[in-house]
Amino acid sequence: MFHVEQFLDDWFSARAIPTSSKLIHSLEKLIIAIYHANKKFNITGFSTQQEITENLVLSSLVPFLHLKVPRGTSFVDMGSGAGIPGVPLCIFNEDLFGTMVDSSGKKSSFIASAIEALRLSNATVLNVRGEEMGRDMTHREKYSMCFSRAFSSLYAVSEICAPLLSIGGFLYIYSGDSSPSAPANKDLDAHMGLLGLSPTTSFHRENLGVSREGIFLQKTTSTPDIFPRRYAVIKRESRKVHGSIRGGGI
Repeated sequence: MFHVEQFLDDWFSARAIPTSSKLIHSLEKLIIAIYHANKKFNITGFSTQQEITENLVLSSLVPFLHLKVPRGTSFVDMGSGAGIPGVPLCIFNEDLFGTMVDSSGKKSSFIASAIEALRLSNATVLNVRGEEMGRDMTHREKYSMCFSRAFSSLYAVSEICAPLLSIGGFLYIYSGDSSPSAPANKDLDAHMGLLGLSPTTSFHRENLGVSREGIFLQKTTSTPDIFPRRYAVIKRESRKVHGSIRGGGI
């Protein structure tokens, strides 16, 4: 029988990551909440508590176990779904303030209930389309980081997230690859450059404590006002550029 609490304790101990009973309890509570919610509606493709623990919650933390950012650093979790990766990140790192974004009312409601149940003061949720959020001046160029996990193509994620990032901010896309456009794609690179995104160096990763996995880009110049476009346009152009290339889970 799978014991969530013991598995979490062992997982962090094996990596020499300091924890607290509060942290373990909160992660366990989130895992169980996702497990039960998934029985009612399709919140994730993982059905067991062990799959949710390993493939959703802990894999969300892997790139940021040693993250070093100032207290109050804001991030957007685009296409959050079951609150992944944003809610685990807010539980693990109280210096972060996360905004989970999802266009599904059911999923947004679940995230809101999880935030309330966990009493997370550093997390919130918005039920809105990402491209609409990027055109709202309340949010445009206001965030230090944007995370995306299996949300859409690299082309689409870049266009939807870039307008939300302040200059100097970072976009992290969960992927087994560290190249922003693997396989090489000049059109995709050009699009990212137009959006104000540039590849980061190993120095940036090391300085921020971000692991080598995943695609990591920095916002170096302001995003032109025409972006983000309507999602139908983004999707059509994405297919032209790179078809089914996606940012997948770790």
